[in-house]
Amino acid sequence: MRARSGAPASRLPARRRALPLLLLASSLLSLAGAPAGAQPTNTRAGGDEPIEINADRLVVEQNQQIATFIGNVDAVQGTMKLRADELRVFYVQAEGQQQAAGQNQSIRRIEAQGNVLLTQPNETAAGDAGVYDPTAGKLTLEGNVVLTQGRNVVRGTKLVSDLNTGVSTVSSAAPAAGKRGERVRALFTPEKKKEP
Repeated sequence: MRARSGAPASRLPARRRALPLLLLASSLLSLAGAPAGAQPTNTRAGGDEPIEINADRLVVEQNQQIATFIGNVDAVQGTMKLRADELRVFYVQAEGQQQAAGQNQSIRRIEAQGNVLLTQPNETAAGDAGVYDPTAGKLTLEGNVVLTQGRNVVRGTKLVSDLNTGVSTVSSAAPAAGKRGERVRALFTPEKKKEP
């Protein structure tokens, strides 16, 4: 995976070891139940395992093909967990098929709003909002983005991950006129060598 950070090329290999945590956010792909033809880049989150979603309320707008889970949303697939205040799933019903719930449907977009937290063992991705577009193969996490893997931490205001190319970019907020903007911050903690 390549990271576009503006860092000198001599520093990039040391950082590259910790950057797989950026693709943790792409694990939302597994929660999407990707349609045929979509190729998940991170299958360790659950792949074919069942997805359980719990929320305070579910609203299905059949005509608009939107299912909205509202309040204390918890979605679990294998070891992958997603928490948010609200989760909207935009789906497409296969033409000529019965309207039976969950039958012959493909996910076209997923939006998570409010206190978004993706977790896997030893990894987390958090932000204010997230969007997954399986057609474009892009995942975006925005607002107070914090990515962790073990003791390594990356902070910014936006993560854009292209699942087709494997390129992820963490950026910061644009500066206000005449003021210095925030910067992407990363802390990489080397592992201690084990003595023989």
